[in-house]
Amino acid sequence: MSLPIRESRLRVPVGVVNPSAGQLAGDLRGSTSDGVGDHWWYQLDRADFTSCQLPNPVGTCAKPLGW
Repeated sequence: MSLPIRESRLRVPVGVVNPSAGQLAGDLRGSTSDGVGDHWWYQLDRADFTSCQLPNPVGTCAKPLGW
């Protein structure tokens, strides 16, 4: 995984989004100034997931109780 990320950072700014609460994999880490620079990292949180949910109900479909 490190080769594609490393080579990409030499050419374009790269954004890395971490969907888990754990640490970012070592191969995905870096510095904002690597290569062309302006790279960024973001760790998703609960609000990111809940803000993407469809409303309840959607048309005639509703979420089951307990969801």
